Amino acid sequence: MKRRLLFLLFAIAAVSANSTALVAQPVAVSGIIAKQETDLLSHDDKLAAYDAEQAVLAQSWGTTGYDWNGPNGAYGTIISGTSIAQDDRKGQCRRFIHIIHHANDGGANPTFQGTICRAAPDDPWVRK
Repeated sequence: MKRRLLFLLFAIAAVSANSTALVAQPVAVSGIIAKQETDLLSHDDKLAAYDAEQAVLAQSWGTTGYDWNGPNGAYGTIISGTSIAQDDRKGQCRRFIHIIHHANDGGANPTFQGTICRAAPDDPWVRK
């Protein structure tokens, strides 16, 4: 009886040691410009950041501060310049700053600052 119980305990321990726990992985939001800066946000907060970026980019003029708030506590500010022609004159670029605040940022406030461009008016904006 002891031998059978001991065998059962070893079998359970072996199965437990070889099993892998399912862990939720971060879900990417396709098209977000500040992708790396939003990696620690919840999916819903990433969507709020994405919606804010799209609202700013839909404007043909620059904005000095577009504020957004996510449903899980993240928030941010987007600053964008007006569109300027690329060197090859086939597309548009603009300076873009996206400052993000969230509970896990340690006070660092991840910030994307750079130039984003698109080749044609119907193309998406991309990091350059």
